[in-house]
Amino acid sequence: MFVIIGIIIAVLLILFFYARQTIFFKPNQENLNHILTEVSDGIIECIGDVGKEPIIRLGLQGGYLNPDDDTFRLYNDTRISYLCYDIPKDEQCRNRMLLVSDMEFQLNDALKARILGCMPNIKSFSRGRPITIEVPNDLKVKTTIKIKDIDATVLYSIVIRSKDSQYKVQKGEFTKTFDIPLGDLYNAAHDIIDAETTSGDFDQLFYMIAKKADYKIYKYRPYPDKIYILKRSDNPYQFQFAVQGEPG
Repeated sequence: MFVIIGIIIAVLLILFFYARQTIFFKPNQENLNHILTEVSDGIIECIGDVGKEPIIRLGLQGGYLNPDDDTFRLYNDTRISYLCYDIPKDEQCRNRMLLVSDMEFQLNDALKARILGCMPNIKSFSRGRPITIEVPNDLKVKTTIKIKDIDATVLYSIVIRSKDSQYKVQKGEFTKTFDIPLGDLYNAAHDIIDAETTSGDFDQLFYMIAKKADYKIYKYRPYPDKIYILKRSDNPYQFQFAVQGEPG
């Protein structure tokens, strides 16, 4: 009997909250603003859910999301891009680092496809309510790689209106910030490549001491190449790349 009573109470509570959101929902400006906040939170959560994977992969592959054949070394099952090509019979190498803007462009494309996959869920916020949610068929993504973090901004016009068109709210910009120091590690990688292109080697121990142990830099030598793995001491994110060597 107690189990049955508990089930009945649970059902009644569910019906109460559903009715409060549907039957008793008043399509005024305040309520539409509240729904817009829910929609905004949903889009930002979507950006966070789908955006982390390509950002992590970008770091593991030396700034290239889809490296071409013969431009990377397979190391620990990861395609680590050569950021410095071998110059025959020379200790120096040729720089092929991407610009920050190039990495941002790749992330824009990767995030756009993933975020569009979340959008069908946005219209579900109108279910059972006397409102309509209008969304376009396309969106724009603007990624900004900064020193300590990354901003991913979605430009996407959301319009929420009551069905009698008396009230309307809209928003067109949604930003998620990732606590990922890609810009900082990119600058450190640039220092390493500068050394490799001028002197043919890099002293990571001296560099780490000079930078007051802000970075952890590991150098491996799978013949005939070099693999550099960079991390900040306060963040697990890593940026890694290869320097192409010349077989003896």
